[in-house]
Amino acid sequence: MADMIQQLKQAFSAALARAFGDDYADADPMLGPANNPKFGDYQANLAMKLREPLGKPSREIAQAVVDQLETGGLVEKVEIAGPGFINLHLSSSALAAAALAMFKDDRFGVALAESPQTVVVDYSSPNVAKEMHVGHLRSTVIGDAIARVLTFQGHDVIRQNHLGDWGTQFGRIVLAVWYEALVTSSSDQGQLEDWLAQTNEPGTDWDALAEAVAVWHNQLLAQDESGQTSLFKAFLGDPLRFPHLTRLDLLYTFVSKLTASEAAQRCVIRSAKHGEMMLRQLPSFIASMVQQHEKPENQEENLAWLSSRKISIDACQAVYDRMGVSLKPEHVRGESFYSGVDPDDPVDRLASVIDDLDAAGHLAKSDGALVVETPGFTDRDGNPLPFMVRKSDRGYLYGTTDIAAARYRIEDLDAQRLIYVVGSPQRLHFDMLFATLRHVGWDKNVGLDFVGFGNVLGADGKKLSSRSGGAVRLAELLDEAEQRATQIVREKNAERGEVIGEEEVLNLGRVIGMGSIKYADLSSDRIKDYVFDWSRMLSFEGNTAPYLINAYVRVHGIFRKGEIDFDSFNAGYVQVEDPAEKALVLKLIQFGATIDSVVESLEPHRLCNFLYELASAFHKFFESCPVLRSDVPDDVRQGRLALCKLVARTLKQGMDLLGIGVVDRM
Repeated sequence: MADMIQQLKQAFSAALARAFGDDYADADPMLGPANNPKFGDYQANLAMKLREPLGKPSREIAQAVVDQLETGGLVEKVEIAGPGFINLHLSSSALAAAALAMFKDDRFGVALAESPQTVVVDYSSPNVAKEMHVGHLRSTVIGDAIARVLTFQGHDVIRQNHLGDWGTQFGRIVLAVWYEALVTSSSDQGQLEDWLAQTNEPGTDWDALAEAVAVWHNQLLAQDESGQTSLFKAFLGDPLRFPHLTRLDLLYTFVSKLTASEAAQRCVIRSAKHGEMMLRQLPSFIASMVQQHEKPENQEENLAWLSSRKISIDACQAVYDRMGVSLKPEHVRGESFYSGVDPDDPVDRLASVIDDLDAAGHLAKSDGALVVETPGFTDRDGNPLPFMVRKSDRGYLYGTTDIAAARYRIEDLDAQRLIYVVGSPQRLHFDMLFATLRHVGWDKNVGLDFVGFGNVLGADGKKLSSRSGGAVRLAELLDEAEQRATQIVREKNAERGEVIGEEEVLNLGRVIGMGSIKYADLSSDRIKDYVFDWSRMLSFEGNTAPYLINAYVRVHGIFRKGEIDFDSFNAGYVQVEDPAEKALVLKLIQFGATIDSVVESLEPHRLCNFLYELASAFHKFFESCPVLRSDVPDDVRQGRLALCKLVARTLKQGMDLLGIGVVDRM
């Protein structure tokens, strides 16, 4: 059965056809909730839009539509106001029937997509050897919500976690692991610890440090190459000795700053195996060894990279599981995959991008680099801005990998829509990527959507950062959320004089804490920055997760008080007589339209707004319409219980689509 709003739209379509011919049957009736209840429940504003094509006054158009409008009892009164607004007063019986139909439907009347698509959603995208931080929060929760809503609508959603796991930075990672391996095999670990302690300190003299490290590095290298068995190989063979992600992150940061210093360009590293090179060149050289993983002499470097990758994926998965994010290890499709290192799919898609672009005549040279001259883009000086696909040193770029990934998703995964959930500063890159795909004919007319988002700000209006000025680790943010939420639960239960078990207290803290962080992000218009405010997001008042969870809890409290089993309760009757009942049902029937709106706009805050307004309408209903009071007739009580249960189920479904859990008691 179509939902009530869809039935009204169909009625307007038929009325338009009868009034003005079939050519106007598909005109948008511009139907939506009325701004003021005294003017009606819904309002159709199509008359003003049709004034020019029909060449008639808008009120005359509105009257012609109303004269042909047949709603089958859905509407009890129609009025024309102002320049041609069509105000609809829905009948109580129709609203009651719509609520009952939603109550009996597992999908709440939300229709599946008529033409389901295979949709790839690219989100989260952390980096190997780097802990997830607050900068990954928005992509992760927004992308997960979009994937969930699309799945609910019936689309085949393929999640893709585009892990940053390839390139020169992995030379730095392997070098970092090598330092760790050799110092743990010697008595010289204290020297490295002293240097690591300076890594994030302001004012560190990296030039002096590079010179000292180069001497130390050569000593370690001589020590490692002098033995019959490589100390590095022995270290990599013992997984228990491999650095955990926090340690690996620190080591990587140290090596990155070290090799980027000016002195790194003149500090010489001497290897009996590979000769001499500058410290600055070492990461690129090691990265080339990782890339040539098939050579026996590069097995240690490849193993160090693989171990770093696994530790990173496992650590990210622990965060996803804790947050209730639906990403799994099988969704990881790192940058390395497209270079052909996957033994199950050893196709070098990066090389194929270059070869195929060249064969099709789409490549040009620019200062030694290879580019696609994608039309429509210019730099600040108005000069054409090409899309670079290979550097002058023959190295690949993000653009190369993104083209390869798009081709894989379109050709191998048969995607009909690609959605990229990435920070707004990357807008130009993705605009150029999409334009390039279209320019060379590789898009195959699939939908290409960039879902940009703003920053998470601190109270000072700047990007949220730790006390040391760095990015806040996501795990630490989740810890604090749970701790704060748990403390609030303890305080509220103490105020009520209630005693609940410690396990339940901790579970409540977890659900409320995780839900609060995710909802604060999702309820904000994703394009805008938002201020991270603990007091606001954990409040039980306003548009917050605790407010919604509390509404769900309140429904279960009604059923517990009435000693009615929530799960088995059924109803064959709903009435809509009281204004609070009508307001509640009017909000409930908007659920399907809200889902459609989120799928079209890719803006989860629309669902958040609906859930908040639904919870608010329920609280007003709860205050105005007694449910269990002895003087309430049995049929009225059954109908109101049905509305209560429908509200709870809708809230739970909606919050699940946001990736947020609920509890039935607090």
